[in-house]
Amino acid sequence: MPQHKRNFGLVAIFGLLAGVLTTGTAQQPAGSVQSTTPEALAFFEKNVRPVLVEKCISCHGEKSQSAGLRLDSRVALLKGDDVGTVVDLSKPETSRLLEALLYTGSVKMPPSGKLAAQVFADFTAWIKMGAPWTVGTTAHTKSMAERVTDARSHLWSLQPVRKPALPAVKNTAWSRSPLDRLVLAKLEAKGLQPAPPAPRITLLRRATYDLIGLSPTPQEIDAFIPDKSANAFEKVVERLLASPLYGERWGRHWLDVARYSDTLGYLVGNVGDPGRIYPYAYTYRDYVVRALNADKPYHQFIREQLAGDE
Repeated sequence: MPQHKRNFGLVAIFGLLAGVLTTGTAQQPAGSVQSTTPEALAFFEKNVRPVLVEKCISCHGEKSQSAGLRLDSRVALLKGDDVGTVVDLSKPETSRLLEALLYTGSVKMPPSGKLAAQVFADFTAWIKMGAPWTVGTTAHTKSMAERVTDARSHLWSLQPVRKPALPAVKNTAWSRSPLDRLVLAKLEAKGLQPAPPAPRITLLRRATYDLIGLSPTPQEIDAFIPDKSANAFEKVVERLLASPLYGERWGRHWLDVARYSDTLGYLVGNVGDPGRIYPYAYTYRDYVVRALNADKPYHQFIREQLAGDE
């Protein structure tokens, strides 16, 4: 299988979270003892601060304090809002902040939608720790380059790729590859067993739908089912990757991320506005399809699109 197609992955381009929450340096309110262990502070940086930046600071930060609440420092957090405290360190479960996140009270935050259960669990654990907050330089005294450097030290997607040590498993006979060992270890930790092997027709249908978006033809089924060779399935995958339909199927995902369209999709008055039609948009669509089918390296694929934007 071509190496780039093994690793290409349709990756959406997300901007780095450049903004960093400011931290308070004033005296802490009474009863606000916090855990300052490296583990507690790392927990805050990994699980709490990013959520505050993304979901809260636009309405509860330096420029805007809806309901009198700021969430860009520990001092402001413990001060609370116009009504009173939002975090109760003596009885964390009763904190109004958690009530708002859980959508059980009259105030529901963030208003854009209820956060995942894991996020709520993280905030609960964080408050039980005493709401630890990293004390250090504020964002306003760091350059963008310095903040990006800081992000590189902890942002998971910017960490160097490392080959992990394979975990020990009980059912050693089941694993056929190192990846199987990693999956099996997680299953065994939960007391679960792997699903039985899929029938050959199911395996063929899964691969065909996944790679080209169509069901296998009767001829392809007849060729694969009786093929007992060790590389029978590998030959199927190679054939599907070599199909022009592969680029059409997977290019669609990239085009959705790039918000590709032939038009802006609306009318002006009762007549379609010809200025909203992009007659040459298809050239970009075809370029994406050709790039995948030609096994173009991912870094070159990105470089060419950035150049096109410029």
